Amino acid sequence: MQAKHLVWILVVCLCMSACTLFDDDDDDDTGNGGSQFTAGFVPQTTSPEALSVYTLQYSAEGATVTVGVYAQDLADAYGLSFTLVWNPLLFQYMSAAEGSFLSTGGTATTFLTSLENGQQGRLVVGISRLGQVAGATGSGLVCTVTFQAVGTGETGLSYEQAFVLDSLGNALGISNWYGGTLFSVAQ
Repeated sequence: MQAKHLVWILVVCLCMSACTLFDDDDDDDTGNGGSQFTAGFVPQTTSPEALSVYTLQYSAEGATVTVGVYAQDLADAYGLSFTLVWNPLLFQYMSAAEGSFLSTGGTATTFLTSLENGQQGRLVVGISRLGQVAGATGSGLVCTVTFQAVGTGETGLSYEQAFVLDSLGNALGISNWYGGTLFSVAQ
């Protein structure tokens, strides 16, 4: 009886392998969006006022879109922490990279990202200078975040639990955190 079950398991495995080998259509069966979509980002603002953090499209290619998180006219910014929120049925988080704003002047920094509870739709971001140094002053790129479209439509990209700390550990009075809209259309 065990040999009979083993034969059936082998037959099923061979059939599954054959189906995969001979699947020559151009559909992306991986469920990750592939090149089925064209993605982009529309910012909430392109003219932010002083003491704000805003988001712009950094780059886009096919189903992948990268947004840049920028600081505008901050003084003594030592660290930033925020959660980016979006609809995970339309976009999946792919990666993030540190920008140059907090590392200005060669200052050492730490940059951490994590999907909240390991689930798509909420990305926790933390970036900070290290050591007893003054915070960064001015404007610049804080980080980039890359998303992959997995459905068609649009979703807001917003900030929650967002704050900026100065070099003494006090919260800076940031007037606005501007997100925008991620969108994807079928090709």
